Amino acid sequence: MIKKILLSLVLFCICTSSISAQIKSSEPGVETIDEIVKEVLSLLSGEKGEIRDLERFRQLFLLTAQFTVLYHPIDSFPVSTETISFDDFIAMMNDQYYHDGFLEYETGNVVEEYSGIAHVFQSFYAKDSEGEEVRGVSSYQLVFFEDRW
Repeated sequence: MIKKILLSLVLFCICTSSISAQIKSSEPGVETIDEIVKEVLSLLSGEKGEIRDLERFRQLFLLTAQFTVLYHPIDSFPVSTETISFDDFIAMMNDQYYHDGFLEYETGNVVEEYSGIAHVFQSFYAKDSEGEEVRGVSSYQLVFFEDRW
């Protein structure tokens, strides 16, 4: 049951989150919109047994970040939504499902940016440790603050 919920949460969703400055602009991976979105993706993914740097992941987001998930059957409109806190998302990433291996790859993105605010639609392909494969879309809102995204 948990695995099905996690699959729905991570794989069949649009994840909306606010990303901003807790990491200094001099550190790698946060200077451009493309870098920060790729950094999020690399921290979400991991081979079996790989420890994710959840503190680094936490530093990419505003303390008030939320994740809104749309649950829906394949090729259908959403049937429900859920919004969880950043801490709940971090707790979910400590689940055995992720420790068994979860890989997510960007397949494309669309970036709209204006005056220090950006929106990124990122399409992805993901595969879990049991070989289940899925495609989806993540949605990120970013702000340029203290010389970094």
